[in-house]
Amino acid sequence: MNPYFFDDAKGTFTFTDPETGKDWSNHLWNDRGYILTVTHMGTTFSRYVDENNVQVNLNCPHSGALYVRDEESKRYWNIAGYPSLVEITDYTCEHGHGQGHTRISSRFGGIEGSIAYAVAESDTAEVWEVTLTNRDTRTRTLSLFAATMFELNGYSQPVYYSAGTTSDTRYNQDAHAVCCVLQNPFMPHARCCGYISSSEPVFSYDGNYEKFIGTMGTPTKPRLLENGGDCTRSLATVRARGGVLQNRITLRPDESKTVYYVLGLCNGEEELLAGYKERMAWAKERVTAAEQTAAQKYAALRTHCSDARINGIMNYWAVVLYYRKKGGARQRPACDGGT
Repeated sequence: MNPYFFDDAKGTFTFTDPETGKDWSNHLWNDRGYILTVTHMGTTFSRYVDENNVQVNLNCPHSGALYVRDEESKRYWNIAGYPSLVEITDYTCEHGHGQGHTRISSRFGGIEGSIAYAVAESDTAEVWEVTLTNRDTRTRTLSLFAATMFELNGYSQPVYYSAGTTSDTRYNQDAHAVCCVLQNPFMPHARCCGYISSSEPVFSYDGNYEKFIGTMGTPTKPRLLENGGDCTRSLATVRARGGVLQNRITLRPDESKTVYYVLGLCNGEEELLAGYKERMAWAKERVTAAEQTAAQKYAALRTHCSDARINGIMNYWAVVLYYRKKGGARQRPACDGGT
């Protein structure tokens, strides 16, 4: 089977082997200026660029990741196999360059997992749509750990007023969220507070990223998961300001469950709480809507002239623009080494 292929009808590029030889990223954005970069390994980096071209980074590059753990065996893994490096099977990664989404799926230990990413239509936010299906013959209890490390820098400021020294993490139970509130007097606008929120009640959480990975740990072997523990309900300021949400679900044989995580930037806790229901409402539709909307806009771009040579040139560039519209690229077929 070809380990990668284009589907021109859908406008997608799909991997079936994560060992691609180099990183592949999909860059998704909206007209508001929110940008999500997601790799074929399932790590994310997000930022917001306003109308004045001022950038605020939501999180540290590629610190966004989702872990799954079986509560009986305490074995944990990632749907894309990274960063834990636990070997998974049936891996696929579908990058919808023109359609504004990425979907990664795999199987591990009798559990089928899928995670899809998309950006909000008009908000400074993104959604992770996580679906787990139990293909085992027994009931399974699983924990999901959605994790990221907040940054909230990216703009010009005096070094002694960096986000690390002027922000702190807080847990909002009603919004099922960890919010990192920035109080930097040099922040460019109010929309500089980061958050991670869940559609489901939170079993536990950490606002201190170091409590999750450990002082001597790494995202490959988070100390908390290595020890089989649960999140510690920690908060942080100055260092390791992060958001880790632990959700626990129980699945009967052949039962599926979808959990939605929304990450983004807001004006503060009040806006985060006030917009929770609306945010989760669009999150549950966003991946499908992103596919349909972009496909209608870009998939059918073609020219029909009397000169076949003009058609060839223009239609080729229509395809290139289609794949680049959301930040992707298609210069040559992947089998020729194109990107």
